Amino acid sequence: MDDSNSLVIDAQGGTILPGLIESYFHATYFNVATLENLDLKYPVQYVTLLASQNAACALEHGYTSIRSGGSLFNIDVGHKKAIAEEVVKGPRLTASGREICGVSGLMYWFYW
Repeated sequence: MDDSNSLVIDAQGGTILPGLIESYFHATYFNVATLENLDLKYPVQYVTLLASQNAACALEHGYTSIRSGGSLFNIDVGHKKAIAEEVVKGPRLTASGREICGVSGLMYWFYW
């Protein structure tokens, strides 16, 4: 076997870990203590900026891929493109739109 093309990484006694995958991530959620905190009281522009910060934080902590569990204002769809085009920092994103649920379900917005 020819080792001339092998990549050698000297971890100097540390551990090398492959990228982590977060399979249920809500980039648009922040400061959520109760379900009432998930309402649409913040403007979409503000939530978009916070989502970018949340994604960058995930990347900085070792996550190389995230799968959205739903997002306010469908922000994740555009956020995925911005990450892929390196407009903002973040792990690879599998986007989803806004959460859906049955009447009176967990994310039913009309009973509060």
